[in-house]
Amino acid sequence: MPALLSSGRTARVDRGWRDATSAKLLLFILLEASIAVVNLVALGRRFLWAQAVAWTDFTAYWTAWWMVLHGRGAALYDRAAQESAQRGLLPGVDIGGAICVFLYPPHAAIVGLPLGVIADHLGEPVAFAVWTAVNVVLLARVMWLCQDELGARGLSAWLVAAWILAFFPVVRALSLGQVSLLLAWAALGLVRAVRDGREGAAAGWLTVFTIKPQLLPALVIWLIGRRRYRVLAWAGGLAIVLVTVSAIVLGPGIWLDYARRVPGLESYYAAPLEMPNVRAALLRALPRAPHAAELAAYCAWLVSLAALAWALIRDPRHRLGEPSRSSRLIDSRSFALSLMVGLVFDPHLFHQDLVIAVVPLTLDLAASREHGEPWRGRAALALAWPLVYLLGRLADLTATPAAPFRTPVDPVLVMSAAVLAAIAASFRRRPA
Repeated sequence: MPALLSSGRTARVDRGWRDATSAKLLLFILLEASIAVVNLVALGRRFLWAQAVAWTDFTAYWTAWWMVLHGRGAALYDRAAQESAQRGLLPGVDIGGAICVFLYPPHAAIVGLPLGVIADHLGEPVAFAVWTAVNVVLLARVMWLCQDELGARGLSAWLVAAWILAFFPVVRALSLGQVSLLLAWAALGLVRAVRDGREGAAAGWLTVFTIKPQLLPALVIWLIGRRRYRVLAWAGGLAIVLVTVSAIVLGPGIWLDYARRVPGLESYYAAPLEMPNVRAALLRALPRAPHAAELAAYCAWLVSLAALAWALIRDPRHRLGEPSRSSRLIDSRSFALSLMVGLVFDPHLFHQDLVIAVVPLTLDLAASREHGEPWRGRAALALAWPLVYLLGRLADLTATPAAPFRTPVDPVLVMSAAVLAAIAASFRRRPA
C-alpha cells in the first residue's frame, strides 16, 4: 500500500506520506474497490435464491440453538440428533445427506441463544439478517481498528477500507453467517489490551477464541513467550466459568461428548481439500495416501507450534526490560507471527477464517512504518492478496469433476506462506 499508513500511536506524517500522490492512492483505491464490488455482487446474487439462508453455516448454529432451547442439548454432538433436528427445522428444503453440522464447543451453543429465540419465532431469515447486521458492525469496527493501527487518514483510510472489503474471506464470512469477523475483532482487541497492560480485557478477548479452539495454542504460546501469566490466569478462570455453565445447561458429560464425537463430525461434514492450509496441500500432494497426509498435517501443526514456542521463549528481547516503545513493537510483531503460524497450520481452517489474517498483516506493516523499516514489499503483498483470491475464484469456474483443482498448490496458501515468511523476517529484525 504505497503511502498507506503511518503509526496509529504517533499519528505522524512521514516521508512516505509526503512522497505519495493522491493519484496513486486513488489508483489503488479503484483497484481494491473494483474487486470488492465483484465480491459484493456475488454475495447479492447468492441471496436471490429463496433457500439461500438454509444452505449457510448459520443453519448449523440454529440447529444447535433449537436443540438447547427444546431440551435436547445433551445430544448436541450426536449426528443423528442434529440431522433429525435440522430436517425438522427445514421441512421444505431437500438437504439430502448434506446437513450443516455444529462443530463448535458447547458454550458456543449457549451464548447465541437469543438469535435462536428470534429464529424460532420469526424464522431463520430474520435471525440471519440480525446476525448479518451484527457482522457488518463488527466489520466496521475491524476496519476502524486497522485504520487506527496504521494511522490511515483521508484517502489512505479509504484504501484500508477498500482493501479489507476486497478480501474475499470477508464476503465469505458475511454470506455464510460465520463468526470469523468476531474473531478478527477479538485478535485486535487482544493485542491492543496486552500492549496497554489491560490484563482483564486481554483475558476476555482471549476467551473469545475458545469458540475456535485450534487457534488457542498459538495465542497461549505467545502470552507465555511475552511473560503475560496473569492474562492466562484470568482467562483460565473465565474458561472454568464457561465449562461449568455449559455443563449445567447441557449436562455434565457434554465436554467429554464434544471431545469424543467432533472428529467424526468433522470428517462427515468438512471438505479438507478445499481448505487454504497445509492440510489441504498435503492431501493434494498425496491423493493416494490420505491417512498419511492427514497424519502429516497434524504433525506439521504440532511442529509449527513447537517451533513458535522455541522462537518466542528463547528470544532475549522477551527477558529484558525494554523501553515501552520497544516492548510494544515486540508485542505486535510476536503476536502477528503467532497468529499467522496458527492460521497457516490450523488443520481446520476455512476460507472465511482467513479474515483474521488482516490482523497480522496490519500489525506488521504498521510496525515497519512506525520504526522506519522497509515496508513497501509488505504493502504490495497485502494489496495483492485480494487479487490472488479473485483469480483463484475465476480458476474455480473452469474446474470439472475430473480436474477439480486447476493448480497443484492453492495460490491462497502460497500467499499465506509468503505473508508468514515476511512477518517472520520482521520478527527477527532488531529495532533500531
